[in-house]
Amino acid sequence: QPVKERARSLGYLPPVRLLPALEPGQAVVDEGPLARDRAFAALAAVASPVVGLAPADLTRALGAREALRSTQLDHGVAVPHALLDGVRRTLVVPMLVRRGVPFDPATPPATVLFALFGAPAGARDHVRLLARIARIAQDARAIDHIRTAIDAEDLWKRVVEEDARHD
Repeated sequence: QPVKERARSLGYLPPVRLLPALEPGQAVVDEGPLARDRAFAALAAVASPVVGLAPADLTRALGAREALRSTQLDHGVAVPHALLDGVRRTLVVPMLVRRGVPFDPATPPATVLFALFGAPAGARDHVRLLARIARIAQDARAIDHIRTAIDAEDLWKRVVEEDARHD
């Protein structure tokens, strides 16, 4: 216990996990290929009831953030994300698009997407969740495991497994 107290006094934050930001049943699998805006609309439709904002507002926010700089990472992973006033709770929505979503003309299409929606007041946790996703995305084996999901329920389960495996 004294070690934990000392760590807290130095500003140490315990590792963040995806599981609290995931909602059972909130995942998308599509054969694709999909245009980026269509992928954003599909993610927004799933997220809307949980975060409490209209799908069109969520889609626009993802597009506006993407216009600043591509959110595509290595291994065919992208992390579209947005901070919006009025978000009821932070949410991560995983998506698998088997034939991909083009994000950047210089890279192959992304097949695994993790959309992240949060409120501006939670910006610190938002960045920590982005880092968590990036950590998982660096593991090609983890992404291959996620990529072989058979449906949305299986995708959600595999994301939870990989989150637990990456301490």
